[in-house]
Amino acid sequence: MRKLAEDIASAGKIYEPPLVHSENGQLVVDDGNRRVACLKLLNNPTLATTPDWQKFFKGLSTTHAIPSKIQCRIETNVDEIDEILYRRHTGTQQGVGQSQWDDTAKSNFIERTGKKAKVKLGEEIVKKLVSENLIKEDKRIPRSNLSRLLSGRYQRTRVGISVEKNKVYFTHLPHVSLAALTKIVEDMRNGKPVLGDIWAAEGKRKYLNSLEMMGVLPNAHHALDEPLEFHKTSKDWEKPSNEPIPAGTLDKPEFPDVKTTLKDIPELGGPAEEESNRPTLIPTGYDSRIPKKPELKRVRAIWEELEQHLTFGTHTNAIAVLFRVLLEQAINHYVETTKIQTHQNDKLRNKYLKCLDQQLKDQILSKTDLAELRKFEKTEPVISSHTMHAYVHSTNFSPSPEHLRPMWDTLQKFILNCLKSSV
Repeated sequence: MRKLAEDIASAGKIYEPPLVHSENGQLVVDDGNRRVACLKLLNNPTLATTPDWQKFFKGLSTTHAIPSKIQCRIETNVDEIDEILYRRHTGTQQGVGQSQWDDTAKSNFIERTGKKAKVKLGEEIVKKLVSENLIKEDKRIPRSNLSRLLSGRYQRTRVGISVEKNKVYFTHLPHVSLAALTKIVEDMRNGKPVLGDIWAAEGKRKYLNSLEMMGVLPNAHHALDEPLEFHKTSKDWEKPSNEPIPAGTLDKPEFPDVKTTLKDIPELGGPAEEESNRPTLIPTGYDSRIPKKPELKRVRAIWEELEQHLTFGTHTNAIAVLFRVLLEQAINHYVETTKIQTHQNDKLRNKYLKCLDQQLKDQILSKTDLAELRKFEKTEPVISSHTMHAYVHSTNFSPSPEHLRPMWDTLQKFILNCLKSSV
């Protein structure tokens, strides 16, 4: 009852209407007694039976706006009421009654909505932007929409942040990430996007893609070697390289002068992509010189499909999955031909790192190449093993040409090194 009362007080409403019927001129509650009892006590704390409870409800009622009326579902037929209660409270009944969500269903809901996360991400982001003088405090900012947009790991990493053990971290250069977050908050404050635009994963992806097309989002070159705590001030930031952070970047983040709306994005029916964005994953006509060995016959066939036959827009999902297959085949071939020591249960990520070390040892990768390719196993969405795995196994994760092209450009040299190795 205590938790329920706190929830009603903070929400200022009861989300599920109680089920009631009329009896002798009064409404009798058939389902929702705890909700109604809490609401009555919040409106009149003196109804509570002990001083402690009276103090508890009075405390909530004086700090929150408590509704005095609620919407109810009124039924007149007692048999109808019994049928409703039977379906609500006696189990699933092989699909007839309401089903309780299992752990996977609960996790999917939280991932989609950001609800019940211990970190109120939207609030944390707004506080950070205000503290850095990037925005002014404004009640019009829909913090819940901001949390919903960034409810999943994939969405968070695209803007350069992560949430680990109830703490927020930067995964990319803070000034770049904060510029992206500032743009998102300003969009939401101006009514774009609205809740309907980011209700599902596809809408979130399309909105973030629009920001990527404007050059707002962080990319692989902005990735940090180690996460940085979000609450630290700009004075505490350690520069990940010798390049200084441009002066004034934090004071006034600048964005391209591009007037874009959701309808202007190609994936939403707007104008076609520029010609500079190649239609295939692998640039057409690239001289790969993959050895014509029997064990690489399938690899060569996959390469040809990704270079000549499968195009973005029509075959994007197929491209993502085959890209994953090609990478795995290349790594396995390199492991076999160079006799790298791996374990039976080694994941792709572990094999990948061992292959990188071997290629550096064989001097077919430079230290600069290695630094860039090591980011693959970190949280950067453009070149992360997590992303590649999700392309194949996730039901909600949608691949994007804007991610796949630079991912290929980054991994191309590594993949060819793997395929050209021989015993």
